[in-house]
Amino acid sequence: MPATSPAIVEREQESATLAQSIAAAGDGQGHLVLIDGPAGIGKTRLLAEMRQQAALSMTVLWARASELEREYPFGVVRQLFEALVSGSGPGPAALAGAAEAARPVFDSPADEGGSFAVLHGLYWLSLNLAEQQPLLLAVDDLQWADRQSLRFLAYLAHRMEGERMLIAATRRSSDPGTDPVVLADIAHDPLAVLVHPRPLSARAVRELVQARLGADADPSFCDECHVATGGNPLLLRQLLTALEADGIRPTAAHTRLVSDIGARAVSRSVLPRLSRLPEQTRAVARAVAVLGEAASLPAVAALAGADETGAAQATAELARAEILDREPPLRFVHPLVRDAVYEELSPAERQLEHARAATLLRERGAPEDQVATQLLNAPARGTAWVADLLHSAGQAARRKGAADSAVAYLRRALAEPPPPELRPRTLTELGLAETLTDAPQAIEHLTAAYAAAGDPLERVSIALELARLWCFSPTPQRALEVTREAAALVPPGHDDALMRLEAMKHFASIHFGVADLALARELERYRDGVDAQGPGARMLEAMTAFVWMLQCGPADRCAALALRALRGGELVAVDESFLIIAAMSVLIAADREEAVTMWDTIRAAAHRRGSLFSALAVNLWSGFTLSRRGDLTGAEPLMRQADRGMQLWGVLGPVGRAYAWGMLTEVLVERGDLPAARAILAGAAPTEGPSEGENHLRRARAEYALANGDTDTALAAAEDYAEHGRHREQGHRPDAVRDAQDRRAAPVERLP
Repeated sequence: MPATSPAIVEREQESATLAQSIAAAGDGQGHLVLIDGPAGIGKTRLLAEMRQQAALSMTVLWARASELEREYPFGVVRQLFEALVSGSGPGPAALAGAAEAARPVFDSPADEGGSFAVLHGLYWLSLNLAEQQPLLLAVDDLQWADRQSLRFLAYLAHRMEGERMLIAATRRSSDPGTDPVVLADIAHDPLAVLVHPRPLSARAVRELVQARLGADADPSFCDECHVATGGNPLLLRQLLTALEADGIRPTAAHTRLVSDIGARAVSRSVLPRLSRLPEQTRAVARAVAVLGEAASLPAVAALAGADETGAAQATAELARAEILDREPPLRFVHPLVRDAVYEELSPAERQLEHARAATLLRERGAPEDQVATQLLNAPARGTAWVADLLHSAGQAARRKGAADSAVAYLRRALAEPPPPELRPRTLTELGLAETLTDAPQAIEHLTAAYAAAGDPLERVSIALELARLWCFSPTPQRALEVTREAAALVPPGHDDALMRLEAMKHFASIHFGVADLALARELERYRDGVDAQGPGARMLEAMTAFVWMLQCGPADRCAALALRALRGGELVAVDESFLIIAAMSVLIAADREEAVTMWDTIRAAAHRRGSLFSALAVNLWSGFTLSRRGDLTGAEPLMRQADRGMQLWGVLGPVGRAYAWGMLTEVLVERGDLPAARAILAGAAPTEGPSEGENHLRRARAEYALANGDTDTALAAAEDYAEHGRHREQGHRPDAVRDAQDRRAAPVERLP
């Protein structure tokens, strides 16, 4: 085969762009490059060229995503970093400091971790490596990356400005990918550079045909090759390989043979070539297709029923036939080639092969998640070890912050099904994992786990999780019901559990409009503090301070009670930023300096705990604190960061995002940026419920209309706000209503 490959012809402009990106990253202008286009257009070749050039001045780490392994937790991240951090040299040292939180991704033991902590740790791992030498993270077929790796890349992409760092990735434009929302966020990053390789021209195709099949190739034959492949470099390469293998001369008389192969050049080229190879070689190709990332030579040999020497010889034959890559690890030259081999197996054959692969990998001591990935595609048979392994893999994935993988493993474990004694635990673990991926399913599975749990205290724990979920659902009153029901089941002597449930009951009733302040009279007995130890007591104090504030209690006494709830860090250490927000809201309203300084402590706890919910809440409410103290410039980026996180991770749904939409809109109105405020409101979901988040959004709509001089719209929005806030206002007219009515009586000049 000639040295000139179809993948690098007519790519001068693209190559120049990639070279400029490497130089810019070396100068501290970190950004992302996305090579985007249809399958086979030459994206992988451009990325390989970029890696080769960058290696002269940068640390180059690269990975290839696979459609089969979308549920392999942090699979792409592991490919990028694992060899470096597990070896000698700068890698292990790069896990020091804040990067230590990323260690659970690479360690097999069940270390505690979490979404936000791991993402932040991986971010610092990247920074530590970039400090030693400029860093390139290259990812081929980004669209198939697992969600955890995608979220890390999105997290990093938004924080690379000013760093000696570059992300370069290829994306198949025709495939929506594992997570279209996160992929779109990555592609639309303001610093992203998009590269779109074009199809080869007829002239370039003619040159390549002549170089491969002979300088005397007939022009009509060359033109037919261009038409048949559409100038796609991979299709052209596979077409030329097939024509060459069959000894087809490039004459005008043979033009019809080109059109017979047509645009499906990959499968029509690969499969005939494969069929001419020995059966053992074909079995090795199928084994590599099934095993994917787990395709080590011993595993491939075992699955193909060959000895390792025979398997090695078979891989060499497959490389000569341009089916497998010549360089390790074992993989196909292109995902389309792998697809052609894999799809030759019937669906039933694939399932059985994946089941065999799982058993084989387990017997060979492969990592648990590699076995679990195979089991996702294997038939359910009610096998005890399968359910147990999937349950264990799901637990490990959740600890590492890989909620999507945990959900996939645990749903598959539930379908096996598990033994009766394992079912309640599986339901609980699945529901907890789904809290960050699929709230309705989380409610369904946690409700089933709640009913199946035999231990009353275990029920309390599940009930608290359910209450949080119900709060952000269309029926938040269910949060009140589940806390009351669980409280009735708590045995004597477990006062802290009862206090936790009571605090959550009042949180749901006030923040989500489930009840009015009449219910809050139950809290009046705690105004001097709760004479008990434990987080439940601190939660009750936080909620009491908040409700007392709503009842116009003395600012100094309400603030003192809120500080008592926060003192010692017990509440901060255990609360997922629910009751913490109640206490902090009091300090914000009382204009206490602690409202600013306490956020540092709360943020540090969120990082340690690795809670994505807590991290988002800290950004949102610390931004709200700054806005109430007049620091609008500092408030806006924090609120935007919180909203972006809610969107990317699907946290809380529209009820949760309403907080960010409302607060951010008010800040933008105060700053006079009405076009940006209009854009936020245009994209916001309708407000139908009585939650405080939706009330923030109602108030924002009124403020925006007032700023535009539209007093009729402002009054309607303010009255909607008053109606839905009635459970809190106790007949008092909200400021937004009074302002709208006053300005309607004396219209203001419309702002530009």
